[in-house]
Amino acid sequence: MSTLRFCSIGSMFLNEVYLTDQALRDLISGCPNLEALDLENCLAHHHMKICSAKLKRLALRYFYDSELKETILVDCPNLCSISFNCCAFDKFVLKNASSLVEFHVDILHKIDRSYRYWNKVVRLLGQAPNVKHLNVQNWWFKFLTSKDSFPKSFMIHNLNHLELRTGFTQYDLVGMAALLKLCPNLETMMLDYLFKIEEDETLSEEFSSKPVELSMPSLKQVTVTSYTGTEDEVNFMKILSTQGVALEKIILVRGHVGAKSRVQMSKKKKEQNRSKASRILNTDEASNENLNDLPEELLLRILTFLPTLDSIQTSLICQQWRPIWSRVPSLNFPFELFPSYEPPLDTRQFFAEFIDRVLILRSNSPIHTFRLSFIYHDYYGSHVDSWVCSAITHLHARARS
Repeated sequence: MSTLRFCSIGSMFLNEVYLTDQALRDLISGCPNLEALDLENCLAHHHMKICSAKLKRLALRYFYDSELKETILVDCPNLCSISFNCCAFDKFVLKNASSLVEFHVDILHKIDRSYRYWNKVVRLLGQAPNVKHLNVQNWWFKFLTSKDSFPKSFMIHNLNHLELRTGFTQYDLVGMAALLKLCPNLETMMLDYLFKIEEDETLSEEFSSKPVELSMPSLKQVTVTSYTGTEDEVNFMKILSTQGVALEKIILVRGHVGAKSRVQMSKKKKEQNRSKASRILNTDEASNENLNDLPEELLLRILTFLPTLDSIQTSLICQQWRPIWSRVPSLNFPFELFPSYEPPLDTRQFFAEFIDRVLILRSNSPIHTFRLSFIYHDYYGSHVDSWVCSAITHLHARARS
């Protein structure tokens, strides 16, 4: 691979590729104009080094922990955006990051297994002084009260937009307050739902009884997604309204709780899905007649590029499309595309029942690929067995055909 040159490649996405440390270095050096690199669930790495003068965007997803104490070093002087999603390296090193303006980290929110990796990633902010856009989950109380935190002089002076996945318990608010103290020039903040696998740690009496004070001298707009009007959320709204000295706008995006809300949401999403399906295929009601003139083989080919949830939604375009999804030879079920419910078990149940139903309705249609993407939970145990058996059966049907 060291002799290969791909001078015209500007972006690259690799998923489940056997990629040794040397192969990665050869790949990067062989793509001198590579500006965007996305690595997902790759194998065989031990000490990854991503060094490039051209690279501007880097995303790393699903690099799980092992006993090998894997490390990663990123040295890209023109890097503008970096994203760590479920990355469990033993050591993270970031060099020459003065150009970095977007920083994203998303680690499974489980203290005994994942916090230490989140801690290591977040500390990289100390090497990126010009970050303007930060997307992170709220473990800040634990982080800023630990021994492995930032120096007392550390500030994120250039940050003007924060996306924080959080709850609104006292524990969450204390962590939020600690983070906001580091961001004196923050202007907009978006608060999204944080899926917690376990309960919050117990706060000391000093923090549990003390009123929370949020430092927001420049904050102009706050958006709260999945807002359901709980007591904790209402309390947070009161704090915002009284302490937001520069606050101009609060946007609440209504969330959904329970079966009743699920029904209400499904009615609304029916029209949204019709619109989404039309956008996917670059069509509207007036052009359906032209779409129907396309051979089914081509339509099936188009739908193989969509997650199964989206390909099924194309059946809303018109009556002729309704049976087509069941013959698509590619099944792809990414959990993150499914709507979130409270409690989280409802989401898992909906996800599992959806896959079960799809496999039943496909009858004996053969498949070429079958992909599941989700965080395993004991609830899925028996479902996974039946999914695998069904996938093998469908693959055998393909071989016979």
